[in-house]
Amino acid sequence: MVYLLQTEIPNRKPLSVSLRSVFGLGKIKAQHVITFFGITERSSISDLSPVLRGKLVTFIEKHMSINEDLKQSLVSIKESQERLKTYKGQRSRFKLPRRGQRTHTNAKTSKKLNKY
Repeated sequence: MVYLLQTEIPNRKPLSVSLRSVFGLGKIKAQHVITFFGITERSSISDLSPVLRGKLVTFIEKHMSINEDLKQSLVSIKESQERLKTYKGQRSRFKLPRRGQRTHTNAKTSKKLNKY
């Protein structure tokens, strides 16, 4: 395990798979980073030189919001929706489904599970 971007990244797996362990980096973003640096998808973190690892980390930190920054922005979006009293914010406040799901039976179960 290699510790990069405040996350432990597996060094035996292919780079496209191991980058997904960082919160905010999915399949598409990981492939974008790999193609930007011209790295093969089958190579692993342990195959990269320390200089290339550093460049990879700085590129991701500079161009993408990940880990704590992303979590903080998601929380602030949710809080602003509640503060502005949007439909999504009100539904979130009452612990009800926000995306048009059925509310007769499923929401009662959801509300019961999210009570604490």
